[in-house]
Amino acid sequence: MNKLKIWQSRLFYLILFLLPTNLAKHFPLSSSYVSGILVDYLIPTFYLTDILIIALLFLWFISRLKSPQTPLFRPSFKLSRSPYLIFLLLLLPSVILSSSPLPAVYKLLKLFQFTLLALWIKQHQPSTKLIIRSLTLAVLFQSTLAIAQWFNQSSIFGYWFLGEQPYTPATPGIDTITWFDGSLKIPPLGTLPHPNVLGGFLALTIPLLISRFSSKLSLMTAFLGSLALFLTFSLSAWLALLLIGLPATLLLTYQLRQASAARHQQLSLIRQLPRFNYWQQVINAHTTQPTNIRTSGRGTKSISVKIGLFYLIILIPIVIFFKNLSFLAPQSSFTRRSQLATISLAIFKQHSLTGIGLNNFTAVMENYGYISATTRFLQPVHNIFLLILSETGLIGLIGFLCLLLSPLITRQRPLFLIPYLSLLFLGLFDHYPLTIQPSILLLFILFGLLNQPASTDRNHYQKTSSNYILSGASTPRR
Repeated sequence: MNKLKIWQSRLFYLILFLLPTNLAKHFPLSSSYVSGILVDYLIPTFYLTDILIIALLFLWFISRLKSPQTPLFRPSFKLSRSPYLIFLLLLLPSVILSSSPLPAVYKLLKLFQFTLLALWIKQHQPSTKLIIRSLTLAVLFQSTLAIAQWFNQSSIFGYWFLGEQPYTPATPGIDTITWFDGSLKIPPLGTLPHPNVLGGFLALTIPLLISRFSSKLSLMTAFLGSLALFLTFSLSAWLALLLIGLPATLLLTYQLRQASAARHQQLSLIRQLPRFNYWQQVINAHTTQPTNIRTSGRGTKSISVKIGLFYLIILIPIVIFFKNLSFLAPQSSFTRRSQLATISLAIFKQHSLTGIGLNNFTAVMENYGYISATTRFLQPVHNIFLLILSETGLIGLIGFLCLLLSPLITRQRPLFLIPYLSLLFLGLFDHYPLTIQPSILLLFILFGLLNQPASTDRNHYQKTSSNYILSGASTPRR
């Protein structure tokens, strides 16, 4: 691997570690104001992660120029057959016909940048082990900061510390929850703009840590991440982890280990072949010290029982101690979500084909309905599908669905399908998977990872089992 590729990989893993950071430079324009109020979603913003992505793409471009014998894009993902290109092209009508062009153009450029990053990931196929290691460090950092914020009930360092949102109990509009003793508490944010976003990030990454419970660091990080996730009091994030993340991870881990056990049996037969000792010496000379993998022989029934017991442990206290879910979110939150959905459908009725304009929802929402709130409430509809439908119309929705379905009809790494489905689940209840930089960046990173061969996830198990058998060890007992 040459130096350019090495630096590209380093930048990518650094992007993963800094994924949940909110540090950025904002450039307010006249189009960023709605009736004199500055709206965050309409402000062109340049994030720390944007610098790293641009640097990575620049090195990739230079490395391709130094290899004139190969095209910039491999035939396996020509743009003419790419769901990314279909998605971007079908967004153009909503940009051209948008009510406020500048926010629309800005959002389209961001999506193009993330698309290039997804293509880089697809071509270079970064290591699953290093991806999870980078995310483990990110979860450890965010969880530690979040727990400190909870006990301090305010920010710790301030905005220049990777974008930590400055806040105190006296901050106007700060989110609060009712603690078990009736007191008001401020959920932690980490270095993200909202507790729900932190909760979503943790709900997506904790299953990846659980799938690699091979070290004390992973175990400790998963515990701290789960504690921080609980403190965010994000109902949608809790549900994403409990309903999708944990069950899917347990079942996938079981299946991979079953496949590994079957490979143990197959490789054990090789030992009976002639000249095995000779080839054993050759292979051992080029392999590292093997690591044993413990396999489970209790079967699918045992896994199902454990998952069922897990749900009982979680649900019984909720049923006993809580009569409803008002401790998680006030009724006004559900009311606002319903009113936002009504506004998005009203926009769609008038602009069915091209929508009101990409990234234009908050700029025009007050023309289509009213939100009950003590102050003016200017936020996108809390559903990514309704958001795409109202902003880009049926044309944009077709492109969006084409992009979302592409990982399901191509070869994918099943492990990363778990956070992908969890992110889409979160998109049913909030807008941040398409409006907040860390979340939409994670979405496109998953696009790139899911368009890789499914066998990549099994390599960790298969290589270990191969080394174990060929080293002369017997098949592990089940």
